[in-house]
Amino acid sequence: MKEIPWTQGQPTEACRFFVFRFRTKPPHWAAKDGWLAGVAGPYWENEEPDLVPAGVFSRFEAFDSCSPDEHLNKTVELVMKARR
Repeated sequence: MKEIPWTQGQPTEACRFFVFRFRTKPPHWAAKDGWLAGVAGPYWENEEPDLVPAGVFSRFEAFDSCSPDEHLNKTVELVMKARR
């Protein structure tokens, strides 16, 4: 749904993330929630993308609950906390 550039404070390490939406089908527990948000990346600039991204993650939150940028920020924050 949106490609978001991400510099992490250093222009030499510029990359991008993709925020996407997806749905699941019953009997999955999230099927009733409609379109959900997910994030894929990072994809580093000036490098060929891998066939499998460095990460694909979803908090199983409704896509329309916030903006794509907010979904990315919340996801990055959650993943960084988990890595500590």
